[in-house]
Amino acid sequence: MDPRDDIEMVPDPAGKPMASPEPPDARADDFMAYRHARPREPIMLPNGSRAWAVGLTALEKDEWYHSCKKTADERGIERITDPFSDAKLVVRSVRNSKGALLFGDTDLPRILEWPPVLLAPIVDKCIRVSAIGGRADEAILKNLAASLNLGS
Repeated sequence: MDPRDDIEMVPDPAGKPMASPEPPDARADDFMAYRHARPREPIMLPNGSRAWAVGLTALEKDEWYHSCKKTADERGIERITDPFSDAKLVVRSVRNSKGALLFGDTDLPRILEWPPVLLAPIVDKCIRVSAIGGRADEAILKNLAASLNLGS
């Protein structure tokens, strides 16, 4: 593969293609602009009401992980085995349109009574917007940047 294959080409005033300029170096402030930004995805309920799966901060994500029971597998790798792990994530992630949490820890047993057809898609959204598993969805990051007018 030619290293020039990933260079974006834009026409110059004479109509000839030319390489785009290098982007500027990032500064700490460029990262800090995202400090209070939280990606979110809508959760539509069968009755037509809406809530939001809102991304956790790094600290909240760590707190969720440490709140879950874990067991080491045969290779010694720690795995979450907590039957309440999904419900704990829902409690920390699902909010109303003003950003207020809809559930508390006392709701954990009731959340696990939801049918999987309702719970599973909500948990999937919570996982995605919080990049649990280490992968952030590129589309979510672009939408977040656009909502903050930080570019894409």
